[in-house]
Amino acid sequence: MPPSPLALVIGIDGGTFDLIDPLVERGLLPHIGRLLTASASSRTTCTWPAHTAPGWSTFVSAADPGNHGIYQFYDTQDPGYGAQITQAGDLGRSSAWDWLAAQSYTLGLVNIPMSHPPADLPGYQITWPLERTLRHCRPDSLLRELAKARAHFQSDLATMFHGDMGYLDQAERNVEARIRSVRHLMTTRPTDVVMVVLTEADRVGHHYWHYEDEAHPRHEGAPADSGWERALTRVHRALDNAVGELLDMVDEDTVVTLVSDHGLGRGRYAFSVHQVLEEAGLLATEPGDGPAEATASWFADGGRRVDFARTAVYMPVPGSYGLNLNLRARQTRGTVAPGTGTGSRRR
Repeated sequence: MPPSPLALVIGIDGGTFDLIDPLVERGLLPHIGRLLTASASSRTTCTWPAHTAPGWSTFVSAADPGNHGIYQFYDTQDPGYGAQITQAGDLGRSSAWDWLAAQSYTLGLVNIPMSHPPADLPGYQITWPLERTLRHCRPDSLLRELAKARAHFQSDLATMFHGDMGYLDQAERNVEARIRSVRHLMTTRPTDVVMVVLTEADRVGHHYWHYEDEAHPRHEGAPADSGWERALTRVHRALDNAVGELLDMVDEDTVVTLVSDHGLGRGRYAFSVHQVLEEAGLLATEPGDGPAEATASWFADGGRRVDFARTAVYMPVPGSYGLNLNLRARQTRGTVAPGTGTGSRRR
C-alpha cells in the first residue's frame, strides 16, 4: 500500500448538515457518520456572497472576498460589461498551496473550483476549468495516464446539468469516476496533501430539491420510476461511498477534513435586481433580442437589454449580490462622474 498522506481534504460543494444529519441518523451515510462521530464538527459562517467561487477561494486563502477579490465565476469589474472568466491567478492573496509548497510539501489537487489554470506546484493537479480545454492538468501527460488506466473523469464543465433530467444517474457516475481517479493517483503518485472536491450535491440540489422536499413551494410528484423523489438521498449516498473509499486509502495518522463551500436550502423567493433598479430610475433598457456587442448574455432578457449609456447602477454578474456604479473612468459606457455619486443619464 502506498504511504498515507499527511492530510486529506474532501470537499462537498453545496454540502449542508440540514441534509447530512438526518441521513446520518437514518443510517444512510455510514462513512460520513463514522467520520463525524470520531471528530469535531461545526456549522461555519458562509462567505457573502454564498457562492462556489468566493467560497472555495476563501477556503484556500483564509481571506474573505473583499480581500481575495473573487465574487463570482466572472470578473465583476470588467470595463466592457463582458463575461470575463475568473481564473486562479486572479486570487488577490497567496494560497494554502503556495505555503505548503514553500515548506516542501507535495500536493495532489483534484477538481477544486477556481483552480484553473494549473500552477507550478510540486505534485499533480487536475483543475476545475470554466472553459473547454484539455489543458487542465499538471503534468501535461496526466489525463493520458488516467485514460490509459481507465481512471479518467470529465471536467466539471463537461458534466454540469444541461437540462436533461437524466442527469441524476450521470451525477452518481461522475462521483464514482472522480474517486476512481483519486484512488489511482494516490496509489501511483503519493503526495503529502490530497484534496478533491465533489460538486454533484450542488448540481442535484439545484435541480431536484423540489421533488424530494414536500414543503418546497414548487413541490411536484416525480415521474414514476424516475427516482427523482429520492434525488438528494441518492447523491448523498454516492458521496458517502466516495468518502468511504478515500478513508480506506489513509491511515490513522492522516488528518482528514470534510468541508463545504456553502450550504443549500429551499428556495422561496425570486428577486430581480435589474427590475428594481429600472423602477428606481437607476438602470435603463432598450429593445433588443440579445445583449449589445461584447456585453455578457445576462444583460438581455425578454426582448430587452440594458442600455449602459443611460444606466447609473447595475449588477455586474448574476449571483454576485453586488452593484456597480457605471463609472466614466472605469466602464466603457460609464455615466457616473468619479467622486460625485451622480450620473448624467439621458431619459
